[in-house]
Amino acid sequence: MSHRHTPPQRRAPRRTIPPRLLAGLLALSLLWPVFAGSAELADRWNLEADRLATNHAAGIIEAWGNATLRSAAGNMLRAEYAQYHRGTRWIYLKGDVHAVWQGYEIFAEKAEFDLEETIGRIDNGLVFVPDQDIKIKGDVFQKTGAKTYTFQRATLTACEGENPDWSIEADSGSLTEQEHAEVEGAIFRVRGAPVLYAPYLRAPMIGQRQSGFLAPEFGGSDRLGTYYSQPYYWAISEERDLTVYGDYYGKRGLMGGLEYRHTPDVDTRGLWRADFINDRHTASIEADEDDQFDNDGLVRKNHNRYWVRSKFDGYLFDPENKLKLDVDYVSDQNYLRTFRLGHTSYEQSRDDFEDQFGRGLDVIDSTNRTSSILASRDFFARFAVNAKAEYIENLRYRNGNLSGERDPTPQRLPELSAYAYKQAIPGTPLEFQSELEGTYFTRRYGNSGGRVDFKPELSMPLSSQYGTVIPRASWRGTGYAISDFEDNPAGRSGSSSQSRSLPSAGVTAFSEISGVYDVHDDPELLLSGAGNGTWVKLRHAIQPRVEYDWTPNKDQDELPSFDGKDRIRPKNELRYSLTNLLSRKRAEVALREDGQGGVEPQLRYSRREFLRLRLEQSYDLREADRDDRLGRYERRPFSDVLAELTISPYEWGSLFSRTFTSVYGDGVTQQELGLNMEKEKWGSFSARWTYYRDIEDHSRDQSGLNMLRTDFTAKLPASLELTGRYQRDIENNNDVLRQIGLTYHAQCWDLTGEFQQTEYDTSFTVWFTILGFDTPHVGMGF
Repeated sequence: MSHRHTPPQRRAPRRTIPPRLLAGLLALSLLWPVFAGSAELADRWNLEADRLATNHAAGIIEAWGNATLRSAAGNMLRAEYAQYHRGTRWIYLKGDVHAVWQGYEIFAEKAEFDLEETIGRIDNGLVFVPDQDIKIKGDVFQKTGAKTYTFQRATLTACEGENPDWSIEADSGSLTEQEHAEVEGAIFRVRGAPVLYAPYLRAPMIGQRQSGFLAPEFGGSDRLGTYYSQPYYWAISEERDLTVYGDYYGKRGLMGGLEYRHTPDVDTRGLWRADFINDRHTASIEADEDDQFDNDGLVRKNHNRYWVRSKFDGYLFDPENKLKLDVDYVSDQNYLRTFRLGHTSYEQSRDDFEDQFGRGLDVIDSTNRTSSILASRDFFARFAVNAKAEYIENLRYRNGNLSGERDPTPQRLPELSAYAYKQAIPGTPLEFQSELEGTYFTRRYGNSGGRVDFKPELSMPLSSQYGTVIPRASWRGTGYAISDFEDNPAGRSGSSSQSRSLPSAGVTAFSEISGVYDVHDDPELLLSGAGNGTWVKLRHAIQPRVEYDWTPNKDQDELPSFDGKDRIRPKNELRYSLTNLLSRKRAEVALREDGQGGVEPQLRYSRREFLRLRLEQSYDLREADRDDRLGRYERRPFSDVLAELTISPYEWGSLFSRTFTSVYGDGVTQQELGLNMEKEKWGSFSARWTYYRDIEDHSRDQSGLNMLRTDFTAKLPASLELTGRYQRDIENNNDVLRQIGLTYHAQCWDLTGEFQQTEYDTSFTVWFTILGFDTPHVGMGF
């Protein structure tokens, strides 16, 4: 069985592309079920009318007055006059013709169908497609063969009224089912006025995705100037498509962009994007930079600017051999924060990658951009092997800033690893897991070489009715083979072969105590009537948990330093937590058939965890015995107390709180508050407040942060929808972002405008969407 399928549709948020302007004529293919032969057409038809007459010799049945034919399949033909020929299964309809056929409605002055040979004709007809609100009106629709059709002087629209907001007209055309369509003399009209003309169109008739120009987007920005984006969409095949973007920025110049998507089978998916511009503006000194970038110690001298980003999930030879590719390569440190309109925006790519692949991008202002390729294979759900290569682009060493020859960024080329997942050792109460990793690090400046790291672990879960205790012990063995000692820091070993041995141990204990309490009597609820409901049970669970971790203090200063695994911090810490869970069981009265033609009440139940409160703290035994820097930092072995609370009694709303409070008189050191509400009828609202206190002690140096962010969507009268986002830096008393958008939802089109203001830029964008088609990837093609 083939796994080939259409690539995933493009996201349909605010920049959804409207339908292909001329491809609407191809929707005439919706008429196919009217003529096409099928099992349904062979079913018995029943004819009813005010008056019937039968000519048995000729095999003709005539009907007058509300003549109606119905099939067992649910299709219906109705007219003031009908003439049916038994021998040829030919039917002729005249006068106020109305047909309902496989979900489509047809209205015409007259029509005739050969139900045996699957040919036919409709004169002065109108076809209505309810699912898409599409209306097709034409002088003549005719089926000429098993898979071929012609039409003359046809008009298509999804709008109401005699003078629709938009429509598509064609002189004539033909189509071949599941192959292609040819259209001649097609005109796109707005309020009756011609806007675009195509003398000839030929397009594939496989699926709904069609090549063509997509709707433009336009706007302006203080930083970029006037903005206009015109995309062209190419449906290469059923599994591949390419979108080409031509963007104009009044203050910067022309930008070209590409987006390529492919899904050749159910195990493979790729999304590739690239943009390029020869920017008129450069910054040879920091004074020439935009205000947003003039305090980072970096300049941007390059005219040629670009961003290449992609995600790919697939396999090598066999679907069990998983392959993942991430690309994030940009020309300079300011690009992502400069071009933030339309398809070029960092947010659009990040959200698309997270939605489709479950992984995003490095944060927008990071000067390190990571690209990687990972091949992996699992065996029996117990073992796994990985092969990885990773390249980190350090933007501080590009474009006339720091010298690239002195770039110390380590690159993993390659990394091989193997894992044994936690599993029982047969014949013993022990469990075993391990990881083995071999990596070669290379860099342009600094130590390069290989590292092998091996960490096996044994644990022994002990369970009883009172809880579970899991002691564990592990050992880490690390070996180095250094090939390059360029700029070896003072205190580091000069030996090409080095090693480290480090044990660790710990224990985890947890349990649960719970009780269920009656809130309401179920039978009494049955007497209250359908639609009523209430909580009937309440469950309270308490989950205590204690963890102890120990790693000895070992001097590792002589070892190379490539990443966090080269310096394992000592640990002697006890962590304890208590979690409270409240769940409810709700009953609601509904009606069901009693089997005797009547109804009777029944109870339907739903369960929901509506409150979770976790309290957690740790005690650092090393900190309690610390002797160094006591004159500057007093001992503080107790960590801040974490209180994490989630309340969600209803599906439409939830409240989240995460608070760290010092036990040494510093009050709240960290706070996160979140509120989410959503009702389909009214809209949505979310707010999040994040607070970090500026604090420094022996184990941390935390910078202050006080940030508020809100998002909302409001559905207003008169078919309007208002959206907004507000972000404020309370710590520095300034607005980070103010964004407001307004969409007018007309019967057959949408118009959206959006205004956005940051500390450094003000912009607006406007886009128009034509409705009436299921897919955004249909456009006008020539």
